[in-house]
Amino acid sequence: VLWSFVTAEDFGKTGRSEKDIPHLMSHMQKEFPPHSITAILYQENEGGSVAVTLGGKRQILEALESRGVGKFMSPYLRVSSNFESFREAEEIVGSLISSIGV
Repeated sequence: VLWSFVTAEDFGKTGRSEKDIPHLMSHMQKEFPPHSITAILYQENEGGSVAVTLGGKRQILEALESRGVGKFMSPYLRVSSNFESFREAEEIVGSLISSIGV
């Protein structure tokens, strides 16, 4: 699993927003060696909750969707829950990914 963390400050400094997550995901999948899953954890606004979008092998994303983890947006899966912190998001989403054998 390739993990990436984007803070609200990162969005502010670059003039980007959560709407740019699909572009960032596509770029990461081109620039880094292939991974079963690429996870972008991002803070939607300063001090706000953390959201997660997953990319990767379609069968893994479909398995996660079938368990009610999230919904497809573009070719990526947006995790339905938001989290209090990056650590919580990484632990919970990591556990969900591990539960399907990744």
